[in-house]
Amino acid sequence: MGKTTKIVYAVRKSTLGQSTTAQRKYHAGKRTKLYIGSAWKKGKNPVIKDIYKYFKSGESKLIYDLFSADRFSRNTFDCYKLKEWLEKNKKELIVIANRQRFNFVKDFDKFIELIRDPEAQSRAISEKSKKMWEEQKRNPQYSNEIILTDVEKYFVRQIIFTTYDEGELINVNELYEKLRSCGIAKFSKANIRKWRQELEPVHDEELLHMKCEETNLCFAHPKGEHDIDNDPLLWKKYQRFIPHLEFARNLAQNYPELNGVWEPEKGLGNMQVMDQALDDIIEDAVIINEEMEEEEMEEEMEDSAPAPDILQKIKEAHDMLQANIITNEEFIAIKSKFI
Repeated sequence: MGKTTKIVYAVRKSTLGQSTTAQRKYHAGKRTKLYIGSAWKKGKNPVIKDIYKYFKSGESKLIYDLFSADRFSRNTFDCYKLKEWLEKNKKELIVIANRQRFNFVKDFDKFIELIRDPEAQSRAISEKSKKMWEEQKRNPQYSNEIILTDVEKYFVRQIIFTTYDEGELINVNELYEKLRSCGIAKFSKANIRKWRQELEPVHDEELLHMKCEETNLCFAHPKGEHDIDNDPLLWKKYQRFIPHLEFARNLAQNYPELNGVWEPEKGLGNMQVMDQALDDIIEDAVIINEEMEEEEMEEEMEDSAPAPDILQKIKEAHDMLQANIITNEEFIAIKSKFI
């Protein structure tokens, strides 16, 4: 029996409440498998657990496509154990992460370097968060004595007035848990309720912001409140809310719907690129005579446009290209058969 190859488009979040917007956008148009659980706690990673399960059920080769390496693992020990198991059992695992392709065994040294920083971040967040919440328990009134600057007011407003898609304000308990899971300080339940009473809701048509050069993140920031010569690094303006810059990165990646901090746009997603490619194919395939009558032109377009099954085959070939199963030349050759 020949080798089989299974491709898994994986989405992982640590808790039920976490957002997967960025990961879903990366996988746009593909059927994904959702994993829920920590990738940092030793032996708990749901992705790695499932990899063992797939191989033990008979798979000989797996391709795992993820948004980033830290969605695969935040624990180097688990990765080393998996590598040893793959070598011993002669199984092949390909991991696509950070838009790079890795043979998990052959490219292990390069791949593991992508895991070390997330592992250190998780450890730091765990330690700092514990200290922060222990301090708050010892001094429960301290968080109610915050006097916000104008910059902080704008930042806080964007977060506390976040709404669901239906326009309803996000629940206080849910908002508190989201922020707490990323180590974001001072947003106690009492403070969220207090600020919602004291501050005006967000009415800006455009979200004002500035990009922080150190973190490469965008922070909600009011216009005219910046001194280019004397201002501190941007994220430090919010340091009593975000004690460590890695907390800001985690908030941006896990909860992009909270408008306080987010990652800048990184270009078109896969599905947008594919849609444009299909539009180009249709435009190339349809010849429009400007002198045609309107009805004749519509009939000509219907006859000339690729059939849905052809478009599906082209999409499937594009997915294989994205997964590095076929080369760009092979994709062009496949596409040319249908156009």
